[in-house]
Amino acid sequence: MRTAEQNRRAQIAYDMAYFVPPDEAHSDIGWFRSEFEESPDLRAIFYFTRAAKMRGMKPDTDDLRQLRGHTGRLDSGAYYVVVEYPRFPAVDLLGDTGGPPNGLCSYVLAPYFSAVIDDRDEGEPRCFVLGQSPDARTTLRLVTPTMNTNLGPGCEPELETFLRLVRRHLTRRL
Repeated sequence: MRTAEQNRRAQIAYDMAYFVPPDEAHSDIGWFRSEFEESPDLRAIFYFTRAAKMRGMKPDTDDLRQLRGHTGRLDSGAYYVVVEYPRFPAVDLLGDTGGPPNGLCSYVLAPYFSAVIDDRDEGEPRCFVLGQSPDARTTLRLVTPTMNTNLGPGCEPELETFLRLVRRHLTRRL
């Protein structure tokens, strides 16, 4: 069961995943990628702290320790930046309770990962988020600065499994 404090902290992760990387990557993907390649974990911490400040909050030290940045190349040659977020307990909002856990007036569907794909041949960067779904599973979303699209069920919240899912969605577009 998630506490109100965990939900507050999950809100910071949500804000970062759905607003910061999509805006930054679409603004200047070359700079965004180079900043992560230089120091992936520190860049993830920087953006998480920025998301907290946007809400007038201070990030939790344990959350900062759990943040990870990853960079690499997909089989297609496209570059990726992945942010791995702190883990917050998932809650089944569609189960027997019919609503948020006791003590919560709203519930944040926290992210597990964000991926920014830099494939210049495709034009603009593509941003994917693997997040919690209302049934305590996961969902994959495509996010731009102006749009948030549900792509359907996600995968287990493990880095390699997430990257495989992103690869499948990228090849479907071809």
